Amino acid sequence: MVFKISLSLFLLGIFTQTNAQDKGDLLKFPLHTMNKNSSLQLLFYVSGDGGWNSFSQKLCEELSQKGYAVVCLDAKKYFWEQKTPEKFAQDASEILGYYLKLWNKDAFSIVGYSFGADAVAFLPNRISKYLQNKLKSNVLLIPSPTTNLEVKVSDMFGFGTDDGKYKILAEINKIQPPVLCIFAKDDENSLATQIKGDAGLKKIFLPGSHKFDNEVKKVVQTVSMGL
Repeated sequence: MVFKISLSLFLLGIFTQTNAQDKGDLLKFPLHTMNKNSSLQLLFYVSGDGGWNSFSQKLCEELSQKGYAVVCLDAKKYFWEQKTPEKFAQDASEILGYYLKLWNKDAFSIVGYSFGADAVAFLPNRISKYLQNKLKSNVLLIPSPTTNLEVKVSDMFGFGTDDGKYKILAEINKIQPPVLCIFAKDDENSLATQIKGDAGLKKIFLPGSHKFDNEVKKVVQTVSMGL
């Protein structure tokens, strides 16, 4: 069984390096990219279930201005149909493999907001070994206790529940590269109290509600601390 898993990860690594070279292959993904003479690592950002809204746009623009090359995945469109952690990791590996080579980057970090934070928690231990060796850090903005990896209208309007199939904290605890979780003080979130924090897992609270009162510059400043 262990051999089969290792072989699968090895083959996925080969696929990532050799087959994700044609940008046409990535047109199936709802992506937005920002790379203006970047001097820092690549960031793979996954939005909340509101999709590519003004908050995510401003956040990624600010990160780009700080020197990061940013690949943004619109979670509303991508997760409109339910994904498994394995399928998401396979797609993310394809995306990352392409842009790391295109932009000549040797390292990347993962950033997720809200629903996107829930989703990206499942990437570090499922992306190819080739990419795991390039993963520098992880920043999760307002992750929830659970997720179904599917965008639902009820969740978008705040009527969802915390009884999703996949447990976030258990997954976060498995991540090896450093993890920074950022929560909003006025946002009710039971996961915030469950995370105790240690050398590899830190949590920070910022003022405001779910969008941090749109204080994007302050959010980016805090995100940068975890990169």
